[in-house]
Amino acid sequence: ARENEAFPRLSTFDGVPAPYDKQKRVVVPAALRTIRIKPGRDYTVIGDLANSVGWKHKELLSRLESKRKADGKEFYEQKKAKAAIRRKAEAACASELAKVNAVLEASGY
Repeated sequence: ARENEAFPRLSTFDGVPAPYDKQKRVVVPAALRTIRIKPGRDYTVIGDLANSVGWKHKELLSRLESKRKADGKEFYEQKKAKAAIRRKAEAACASELAKVNAVLEASGY
């Protein structure tokens, strides 16, 4: 009944699929293993379980994941550099923008 309709709509992916690998990650505290599972309870990692029963893509995923992390680190370093340049430019123009900022502040911005 319901499961027969829901199952064809189910999409599963190895790793992070293409449109979402460039988006910012968020942490959902309610879903963290350390919060949801009681201390002393057993748990499993699906990739390890699948690898133990014959899944052959664990090395590929670890390679892709390390590449994703390296790309993310590079992006973050560039983002920090741009933010530093912006802060420096804002500090240099602060005296020139004082009048404009006062008008904007009076307007509620």
